[in-house]
Amino acid sequence: MTTLANEGIDGNLAGYVSQAAYSLLGNSTGSTAAPVANSIIQVVNMLSPAAFVSGSNATTTTQALSNITGLTIPCVAVGTYVFEAVLMCLTSADVNGIQFGVQYSVAGGSVVAQCSGALTTATAQSVMISALNTATASFMTSSAQTGGILICGTFFSTTTAGNLTIQFLKPTAGTATVYIGSYLQATRIA
Repeated sequence: MTTLANEGIDGNLAGYVSQAAYSLLGNSTGSTAAPVANSIIQVVNMLSPAAFVSGSNATTTTQALSNITGLTIPCVAVGTYVFEAVLMCLTSADVNGIQFGVQYSVAGGSVVAQCSGALTTATAQSVMISALNTATASFMTSSAQTGGILICGTFFSTTTAGNLTIQFLKPTAGTATVYIGSYLQATRIA
């Protein structure tokens, strides 16, 4: 292991970086090979990719789970990931709310996660997600409510590479909106 401090990188970076990450930054062995990454931030982004809602808000009017545009991350075969989705949302002028889910594009993956956020303008709730492509209970059940949703957990991919996605639905007529800037980030841990 090589310390970041030994390479002139200081601050609150907590001491050590793995040899793999260090090799991405380059090294002092006299190699003429250019580093793949120029900063620890680039290494973190390589190891923990993020996906964002961008360009325009993601909306749905369907009563079936659908992928939130932009919130997709590719996963390797037989990988274990920890993930976090932070969603800023709006529901239309009704009291039916929005439901959420996690999906993998290839059959056979599994997930265990917690979905937390605003239930009404005065209360919050937290529910477990233990199956892919399965809707949660409704969140944001006050009319025209805005609120934040946090989904975090662990995902296990199958023997085939695929895409991890966050989903939403509107339980009855109306529109569910996920705002630009909402994101999904995943880190492979095994």
